Amino acid sequence: MKYKGHESTQFLCPSGVPQRSNLGPLLFLIFINDIIYVITSSYILLYADDLKLFRSIETSIDATTLQSDLDSLASWSEKNLLPFNIAKCEQLTFSCKKDEIQTVYKIHGTPLKVTELVRDLGIFFIDKKMTFIPHINQLIRKVCRVMGYILRNSKDFKNIQTLKLLYCAFVRSHLEFGMTVWNPISEIYSKEIESIQRRFLKYIYYKTFQYDPVDLSYSELLEGFQIDSLETRRKLASLKLVYALVQEHTRDSNLLREVKFRVPSSQNTRSKETFCIQQRRTKLQ
Repeated sequence: MKYKGHESTQFLCPSGVPQRSNLGPLLFLIFINDIIYVITSSYILLYADDLKLFRSIETSIDATTLQSDLDSLASWSEKNLLPFNIAKCEQLTFSCKKDEIQTVYKIHGTPLKVTELVRDLGIFFIDKKMTFIPHINQLIRKVCRVMGYILRNSKDFKNIQTLKLLYCAFVRSHLEFGMTVWNPISEIYSKEIESIQRRFLKYIYYKTFQYDPVDLSYSELLEGFQIDSLETRRKLASLKLVYALVQEHTRDSNLLREVKFRVPSSQNTRSKETFCIQQRRTKLQ
């Protein structure tokens, strides 16, 4: 490569793409974009170098079909000189059945590690029952440590807006990341998450008035500092997602298919609702 009279030295790259280069992302996509064509029967999700292969397993034939697609992926990786790191590949089954079909899947003959928890794209953990309880517990522990750090090191801060900015940037942002995925949650966990913001509001109230707000309710603190509750913000985020799907601002046919509206009959004059979303019969997300 030459630029303004300067020429770089030659470098042999046997595989992969140069990191931090402008063409790196494009070259990477060129390398892997044909991977979707080798999967014939299962579903595949791609995000950068992260790949998920999945399908519904109702019979042993379904398990055999999934293994066949795994074998196709393994053959593709060999042909393209892009080997999988099998040590990082895991197998996770989502099921509420007691007699689920047990199958050990393999890549190049090596059994995949069977796990009940997985970390994925910022959502700390997804458990096999899809309750997101491990994720919420991990999230609360992490945020409490960050909150403690902020409170310990902001004793000399006088500007309340600076404290609110720190809270929103380093605490609330974590509490709200991916919340449309793991919300709604049980009342117990909702209160536990809300207690983190209540603790912060009491802290800045004391900083402002030099008085411990033992006689003030949480709603009064929210109104006084013009902050919405975390539960309210989660509900608003869910409503915005539904609106974006219906208005096609977010083009996701799979999610839109799950938004099933039920319109009451015009003969039911007692109903105050113009429409409502079908309620789930289980607690699964």
